[in-house]
Amino acid sequence: MVMQEGPVPNTRHQQIGDLRLFLRGNHLAPGPLVPRGFPAVLTDAGDSSVRITGSGRLQLANWLTQADHPLTARVMANRIWQHLFGTGIVATPSNFGRLGQPPTHPELLDLLAIRLIEHHWSVKALIHEIMTSSTYQQASIPPAGSLQRDPENRYFGRMHRKRLDAEALKDTLLSHTGVVARATAGELPQSGRALYDKASRDKPQTMLGLFDGADPDLVVPRREDSTSATQALFMLNNPLALEAAVALARQAISAAENEQTRVTLIYQRLFGRPASQQEQQLATEILNHARGTRQRLIAAGQQEVDLSVGPWHDFCMALLCSNEFLYLD
Repeated sequence: MVMQEGPVPNTRHQQIGDLRLFLRGNHLAPGPLVPRGFPAVLTDAGDSSVRITGSGRLQLANWLTQADHPLTARVMANRIWQHLFGTGIVATPSNFGRLGQPPTHPELLDLLAIRLIEHHWSVKALIHEIMTSSTYQQASIPPAGSLQRDPENRYFGRMHRKRLDAEALKDTLLSHTGVVARATAGELPQSGRALYDKASRDKPQTMLGLFDGADPDLVVPRREDSTSATQALFMLNNPLALEAAVALARQAISAAENEQTRVTLIYQRLFGRPASQQEQQLATEILNHARGTRQRLIAAGQQEVDLSVGPWHDFCMALLCSNEFLYLD
């Protein structure tokens, strides 16, 4: 169990009871006992007392998740929507009060909150329901006239173009290297997946920081979506991206002899679609240029030049740094 109701043995918290108010925050100056209760500012009747004999954690959890609670389900449903669409139905995810922005689709928010409760607070079930909707499956290409009517896409007439999250980008590169361990039980796998990264204040995650990952020292209701030159330099020089490009190149070389077939396989792997005729021609130009560069290096006396995998590595690197790989349309 992660949490256990009741006192904690072999500690100073061996009894359950109300705590004293520390005068001016000084633990050496205890004041009167403060009864356990719900936050008075969030209760309708103003009665925040909790008539219990336990610690109160179970009662607090039940109060937060009761079906008629006005905020919990709505806030959670809005966060899930924001994660999937890039912006929430309420654009201020941490402020549903008077200073926050009103919902653009209040009836939809209520429906999602009801569905979340009906699914017994299953985040997976609500994500599945949203992702199978026609709204989520829209393209990011704006329909005719929509840019004039809704330039900020607040009414979700099209899909927001989203960059991969920092964690998703790292895991995608790892998956192309072929070293991802998909264990779900037992010891944590040493695969480097973002899910198992340890948050360290002394050694911040460079990749997660560059691509707007959440700061473990702060509450991050909504991540930034920045574009910088350091991100491009990171993708061009990071060992993980280089290893992914090498792995993709070797897989394509071993899977097919024909150059066009190899290009198609790489496009299918990265973008989920075949390469167009124009892209096939561009790939041929890139490969020929890479081979010519390496042949000149060999003629200049350099010995460690790879003519077989090297050009394909350059081609895969170009695709890994492309907008189609980094962004979801």
